[in-house]
Amino acid sequence: MNDTLTLSFGSGTWWLYTLCVLAVVGLSWRVYYQTTPVLTPIRRYALITLRSLGLAILILTLFEPLLRTVTSTSTRPVVTVLVDRSASAGMTDATVRRSQQMAEVLETVERLRPNDVRFAVFDGSVSAVDGKYVRDSLDYRGQRTDIASAIRWATNVPVDEAPGALLLVTDGNSNTGQSPIYQAQLAGLPVYSIGIGDTTPPRDVVVRSIAMNDAAIVGMPVPIQVTVGTKGYAGQALPIVVYDGDREVARTTITPIQDRWTGVFDVSFTPSLEGLRSISVKAGPLANEFKTTNNGALQTIHVRSSKRSIVILAGGPSPDVSFVKGALEQQRDYAVSTFVQKQGGEFYGSPPTANQLRDAEAIVTIGFPTANTPRGVVAMVTEAVSKGRSLLWIGGAMVDVPALRFMEPVLPFTVQASRPRELTVTVEASNAGGGDALMRLPAGDATSWAALPPMYRMEMFTRPQGDATVLATAALNGVNLGEPIIMRRTDGGGKVVAVVGHGLYRWKLLGKGQAEARGAIAVTDVLSTFLENGVRYLSVRPNERRVSVRPSRQAYAAGERVDLVASVRDETDRLVDDADVVADVRSSAGSKNVRLSLIGNGRYITSLGTLPPGRYTVAGSASRGGTELGKDNAAFSVGELFLEDLATTVDTVTLSSMAARSGAEFALANNAERVLDALNRDPRLNPVTRTRSSEIGLWSLPWLLAAALCLFSAEWFLRKRSSLP
Repeated sequence: MNDTLTLSFGSGTWWLYTLCVLAVVGLSWRVYYQTTPVLTPIRRYALITLRSLGLAILILTLFEPLLRTVTSTSTRPVVTVLVDRSASAGMTDATVRRSQQMAEVLETVERLRPNDVRFAVFDGSVSAVDGKYVRDSLDYRGQRTDIASAIRWATNVPVDEAPGALLLVTDGNSNTGQSPIYQAQLAGLPVYSIGIGDTTPPRDVVVRSIAMNDAAIVGMPVPIQVTVGTKGYAGQALPIVVYDGDREVARTTITPIQDRWTGVFDVSFTPSLEGLRSISVKAGPLANEFKTTNNGALQTIHVRSSKRSIVILAGGPSPDVSFVKGALEQQRDYAVSTFVQKQGGEFYGSPPTANQLRDAEAIVTIGFPTANTPRGVVAMVTEAVSKGRSLLWIGGAMVDVPALRFMEPVLPFTVQASRPRELTVTVEASNAGGGDALMRLPAGDATSWAALPPMYRMEMFTRPQGDATVLATAALNGVNLGEPIIMRRTDGGGKVVAVVGHGLYRWKLLGKGQAEARGAIAVTDVLSTFLENGVRYLSVRPNERRVSVRPSRQAYAAGERVDLVASVRDETDRLVDDADVVADVRSSAGSKNVRLSLIGNGRYITSLGTLPPGRYTVAGSASRGGTELGKDNAAFSVGELFLEDLATTVDTVTLSSMAARSGAEFALANNAERVLDALNRDPRLNPVTRTRSSEIGLWSLPWLLAAALCLFSAEWFLRKRSSLP
């Protein structure tokens, strides 16, 4: 290390300052050369010195002196050694004990430039350790391996502490975070690696994934797509079994065609029990498998007891009733009950009951109510909607406006005036409705609404009310009347969609039907699509969407921390930061009540810690001021399989790619010396000279002026003691 000190002036030069100092010394000599009374020589020289020094310091501040320090040091860049302590780094392969390999490699690495090596251990996180205690830090319990995070940690340091190279000692099986290859490229320095583990894959069967819908209906088949990988079992029959809980519900057999084989196939089961069900798929086991804990996968599914109940109420027989009923019955999820009114006010068959309306997923009215409709039926429909039932209201030629006014509290519109005159109009989607889910048609059919055959609309002038949104307006002979024809509303109780018109059957009969008769193919069935969109929209209750309580993942490996997260919104869709959010977590071993803590923006979280393997259900709720905002339920599983158990071989592809793309070397543990030799010869690790410089403005320091003041004070004191004026 070399230090250099230099003093310079910001204003003026050294020779000018010297002349000024000589001038003040001469002036001081002239003042004290002859005095009355006469001074002793010692006192005379003391006064001359004090005045000269004080004036010299004052002049020095005018020249703005700068003290510059330059320090040069020569250092050799350190090597950061990142050692894998995850569970897979300590496992035993078919022919290799990885923990023993790790110990042998570390013994070799510890002899590498002991003064220039920094050690850290990692799994899902990273921790710096003293090189003497690296082996003591390797407990091999980490349930995740994040190599990219380890590289990022090693390079995210001040410039003076930046390493010259990285050395990874790992099996290379990164199962969390970003791609380590990409992160190695971003690091900007060589990433050497020594691979721990066996390169020969053991005989094994792995269920990689299962994919199925998250909802089903009792008695209806549920297809499952299963992805299975095998090693070393070509030509052997592999049984695949599906379980609902602990009960077998389906079975099939597949035959791998190669030693290293991955297959995707379909299997199905028919649920017989409703509720939140845990569906698991297990493959094998087969003889001499390396491990069997990875032979299964699990997913939860909501099973409903029956189809969704849809009630149709019609003011009388009409083509709309037939076509709407037919379109809804084509949807396998719906069970449709139809009540059609006779001319005298009675119904064909039995009349609707309050229980039927209350239990319905949605109510569809067509040409309802008429002048003959019993007011009790109108009141039942209005009450059901006000208490949360959803409604699709479709107009008709016989709709009675005075009777309709009884339903106005739950409808998205009010009738301003009407005349018994029927108009033929077309539908034009409004700006608000163009992108709405209710009006959405298949891709490429954006013009389908404008191309629909005309429908009918009574000459009825309406006004939207509440939070109603106008999705489409009526056009007559190409002129937009501005009169709403399709609207929706959510603030009157249940969700309500209104079509202020009738003749919807023409959309299918004269639109899709005629197009198909002319030989057109892939014609959009606008009526069926609109009704499906509408009923699906109506089937989602507003309060069900306000509160969400979920685990951070649906499936956890054994030993992983389980977190519950929640989001809460009120009836106006605003975020709620003062809610009381609780959850009941249940399993076969018992239950646990937890309270979630606010983290901001309507979000809440709590940690359940690590849980034993098993299946768990979560019932959560949120309230504010004693008023319930909503409920939610979910399920998750904690498996006996550790993610680290999937790392059955060393990942040579990842490790060699990182080394190649960063200009470094990779080798397996039995050839670790080759990597260390290459690292020692790397010119990027040659000593580097770093120079630091700093400047201090002496003229601005208060002690400089304080020294001058002290000198002048001492001069004044001596003058007074010498009786000088």
